[in-house]
Amino acid sequence: MATIIFVHPNHDSMNGRILAAVENDCRGLGLDYTIIDLYKDGFNPAMTAEELGGFYNGVAYDPLVKKYQDIMMKTEKLIAIFPICWNEYPAIFKGFFDRVCMSKFAFEYIPGGVLPKMQHIKSALVVTTSHAPSEVIRNMQGNMIEHQVIGHMLKGIGIEENKWMNCG
Repeated sequence: MATIIFVHPNHDSMNGRILAAVENDCRGLGLDYTIIDLYKDGFNPAMTAEELGGFYNGVAYDPLVKKYQDIMMKTEKLIAIFPICWNEYPAIFKGFFDRVCMSKFAFEYIPGGVLPKMQHIKSALVVTTSHAPSEVIRNMQGNMIEHQVIGHMLKGIGIEENKWMNCG
C-alpha cells in the first residue's frame, strides 16, 4: 500500500493539485493507497509530557497516533507532499515523526546509534513546493530536505530508497 502524507491546510493550493495528481496516478495504476491529511485530521504536532514518557517505551496514547502507526505498518511506499517555508519542512510534519515514529515502533536505540524498524517501507518520494528555485535550496540554503528529511528522518526509520522532487 502507498501512504500519502499531505501537509498543507489548503486543498486548493499547488500542494493540493499535486495531491490530486498523485491520487489520480495511484488510481490509474490500480495501486492501493491511503492519505494521512495532517491538517484535515486536526493532528497536533506537540508532544505532551505523558507522550514523552511513552516515547522511549513505544507507547502511544493518542488514538490518532495509533491510527497513523497502523497505517505505517501497512505502508510499502511513502509519499510526502508539503511546502518549504523558511527553508524548512512544516512543524506539523516534524511533529508527525516525533509522535508517530517513536522508539520501539519505528526504531530501536542501540549502542552507537539506532536500529531502523520500518524496512517494510521500500521507498519514499518527497514532493515539495517552494518560492526558491531547487538549486538555491540545494546549494545555498543547506539542502534541508535531502540532509534532514531523507538522510536522517526517513533513513533513520529504515527507508533506504528515497527521492526528492521540488516544484520551485
